[in-house]
Amino acid sequence: MKLILTLAILFTMAQAFAVTAPEENSSEKKAAQVTTAEYGGHCPMGLCLKKRVKGDEKFPLDYKGKHYIFSSEQARENFKKDIDKNIELANSQWSGMGAAEKANK
Repeated sequence: MKLILTLAILFTMAQAFAVTAPEENSSEKKAAQVTTAEYGGHCPMGLCLKKRVKGDEKFPLDYKGKHYIFSSEQARENFKKDIDKNIELANSQWSGMGAAEKANK
């Protein structure tokens, strides 16, 4: 009788786990949260200096819902010193570069 009761409990538990959705692991969460970097993946600090430098995902910064990638740790730290002003400057430079590209095509 104990054996039947134990098997019934195990069967019920197995069904409960099968019905429950598995927890997402951290790599699945990260894959679902992939965010496109601002400025087409260019370094915001480079833009502030009027240069087009590719960013690297090794140096990310998420700020006010936006994802920025920098060319180096130093570029990221310099950008953070006056972040709102630097974002404004990078936006202005990026906007100007995009307009210049369209005019040249």
